[in-house]
Amino acid sequence: MAERIAFKKDSNLEDHSKAKVNLLGIYLNLYLSIIANDGYTQKINLFDMFCGAGLYKNGGKGSPLVILSIVKSVYEKIIKDKPLHKQAKIDCYFNDINSESVDNLKKTIDSEQLHDTQIGNINYSVSDYKNKLDNIKTIISKRNNKGFIFIDPCGYKDFSVYDIKKLMDCNGHAEVLLWLPTQFMYRFSDKGTPEVLTKILEETTNFSNLKHTDNIYTFIDRFKDGLRNKLENYYVDTFTIKKEANTVFCLFFFTSHIRGFEKMLEAKWKLDAENGKGWSYENNSNQIGLFSGLVEKNELEEKLKKFLSNNNRYNGEVFEFVLKNGYLTKHAVEILKNWKNTNRLEVIETSTHKIKKNAFYLKYYKEESENKKVYFKLNKDENKNRMD
Repeated sequence: MAERIAFKKDSNLEDHSKAKVNLLGIYLNLYLSIIANDGYTQKINLFDMFCGAGLYKNGGKGSPLVILSIVKSVYEKIIKDKPLHKQAKIDCYFNDINSESVDNLKKTIDSEQLHDTQIGNINYSVSDYKNKLDNIKTIISKRNNKGFIFIDPCGYKDFSVYDIKKLMDCNGHAEVLLWLPTQFMYRFSDKGTPEVLTKILEETTNFSNLKHTDNIYTFIDRFKDGLRNKLENYYVDTFTIKKEANTVFCLFFFTSHIRGFEKMLEAKWKLDAENGKGWSYENNSNQIGLFSGLVEKNELEEKLKKFLSNNNRYNGEVFEFVLKNGYLTKHAVEILKNWKNTNRLEVIETSTHKIKKNAFYLKYYKEESENKKVYFKLNKDENKNRMD
């Protein structure tokens, strides 16, 4: 019989959990602001599949209350003043297997008047989240619908990577944020691994590749690479949350659209301005920041040198490369501008339109032609320096 590992939610919202819902809130604000303005989407569906009671004893707000707060803010700032036929509706779906938690959540929302029916509907359910997957897929796959699913499981028992694959296979309409207590996965990867954990790890990659990793961050990176290989048509990224020395959780983000991927990276860098990798609770403080020295300052510069030295690259290619390596375009622009000013880089236009001075066009474009406005060429001396 497979060993079950359950994780009881604390009665108080701890700082590492607050960091989790902060990331959720920051990203949802960016996500909803874009989708509500895209001129296409008529219904945005937000799913919290392990919602809990929402309110903690210390007054901390859990994921469903954070979701409703962001929804209300976006509605007031962006949607409310639009003509009625252009107002995207935002429906929220709160599910938990514990009926008492769902009842308490509903009471809190109703008593505090946290939701306006003009914004959209709230749907409550008490169910194993696996029983909801097909219904979620049906809702999100509808024309002019988009969906965001937050999965914060209480244990591994019923979780499968194929659940993510099913949810992502919704005509490109879905994004998923998954929370996993990865320290347990790392701890067991080199010992007597419970069957339920082995199943998850083997769904993503060669299990032996995850054994004997020197630290949990290497383990998470390899697990992420396995997810990327399994979900090769989607963007996958992580945000680590370090509670203490041997306790590291991780949020995994999945999207089919590079714009959504960029917005998640922006959310990460807001919480970790130094490295954009994660949050750490150090010395009983609430300081946000990762661990000095884990990421070399010139990491992106070295990666860009290698990427550009192999071939001349269009602006769209560089844009995607920078994001896939976990950085924002502003970081790349600083490097490219320095190279250009020191005659190590040429920015060459590819059309009859004149390019602006110090413009690198590293941004999302709908039209493919816009992704080929310029290309970048490292001079021979810079290529030689890279090899030295």
